[in-house]
Amino acid sequence: WTWMRNLDLIPLAWRNLLRRKSRTILTVISVIIGAVAIILMLSFGYGMQESTRKQMEDFAQLNSITVTPTKASDSTSKGGQRGYLREQEVEKIRRIPHVKAVLPSKYVPYTLEFQDADLHAPGDMQAIDFDELRKSNIKMKRGAIPQSTNRDPFIVSPSLRVLRYDASKNISVMKPEKDFDFAKARVFVSIMDFGQENAITIGNGPAQNRHMLTYAGTFEKSDLLSPRGVYISFDTLDRLDQKSHRLNASVAGDASKDGQSVSSSAASGKAKNRHYDVATVTVDDLQNIQSVIDAISELKLSAYSNEDFIKSQQEGIRVVQMIFAGIGSISLLVAAIGIANTMLMSIHERTREIGVMKVIGAQVSDIRKMFLIEAMLIGIIGGIFGVIVSYLFSMGANHMFAEFLRQQDLGGDEEILISIIPFWLPFAAFLFSACIGLLAGYLPARRATRISAIEAIRTE
Repeated sequence: WTWMRNLDLIPLAWRNLLRRKSRTILTVISVIIGAVAIILMLSFGYGMQESTRKQMEDFAQLNSITVTPTKASDSTSKGGQRGYLREQEVEKIRRIPHVKAVLPSKYVPYTLEFQDADLHAPGDMQAIDFDELRKSNIKMKRGAIPQSTNRDPFIVSPSLRVLRYDASKNISVMKPEKDFDFAKARVFVSIMDFGQENAITIGNGPAQNRHMLTYAGTFEKSDLLSPRGVYISFDTLDRLDQKSHRLNASVAGDASKDGQSVSSSAASGKAKNRHYDVATVTVDDLQNIQSVIDAISELKLSAYSNEDFIKSQQEGIRVVQMIFAGIGSISLLVAAIGIANTMLMSIHERTREIGVMKVIGAQVSDIRKMFLIEAMLIGIIGGIFGVIVSYLFSMGANHMFAEFLRQQDLGGDEEILISIIPFWLPFAAFLFSACIGLLAGYLPARRATRISAIEAIRTE
């Protein structure tokens, strides 16, 4: 019978709330605002977390280690005569336990260019040994790893984006070129021309300053290769450097000859004479990354992975989420104060009614439950409408953000959501709102039970 009596209190509490509709509606609105605040703040935090996670999956080489020489280069450009990795050191790295593959490379002081001068491909160009790459079982999304380097082949990352220079509306911006096909484009690099204040000839420069390349394929995402990389062979790099030396020998003099020719011959000669700027090392398991880094450090080489960066990013996101949750909680706290104030006013207005209930035999526990149910109903109603409004705001925010990206031509293949509401969050917000109402109504309900029946009846 107790539970049936409790059920009877629910419609009684509902009728009491409807007696002061304006005050009840305003109190419910305060709960709605609090619920919307906490849901949206957390949804923005989860949107940021999901966006960061996708970026890490796309661009962070999670299972790899980057190895560089500890001695800085004396050259002003990358890959000088000093501060490089030798083939002997690369072989020692390969013999370290838990190392799956090692791919040494050399930075290339050239960039991809196209027949259309408005197109650009902002990627890291490096020279590698394609035969060594083939041993690592890299999968190709399109094409194949070159068997011969005679036609100066290159391979690209699937994440490499070709941008178009757009000067419309008097604003110079770079916009992604949709459905760009490397196989159908004429791709080349422009050779450095020291004839005009060390300028680099780009776009539609002199034909003798261009060196044509051949597209060989696009590799699938790999920890061994850069997510936005462009890779050529050491033989191609040698030909580029030799052509650059011939074009600039008359201006640059012997200084250029001593620097460029030695660098190119050391980089693209026989394997035992090569030297490299960097080496990418893949490990069999993430748990073994630190042990491999320690072993590489014993070789007097610098080694680092993206693990520390990822951990710091995740920790930062957690802090942001806690801040967002705190902001939303403050709104619900204000709503709780509003509920408590509403209930206190209701008790003050219904003092005589409470006295009559006690005189006719109503139990103190029933009076307490009635006011607690009223307070909890305010929280429940506010929570329900808060969840609905939160979804509407979230969809609107995602739509406006997607529209902004579309107008700026910044959208990728996947839809980017600025607000993500996990399936459990609405239920948590609903329960939290109900609990807030229940807690806010506790003190008013307790006060109602302590009112003297005789004094309450005498109250006008």
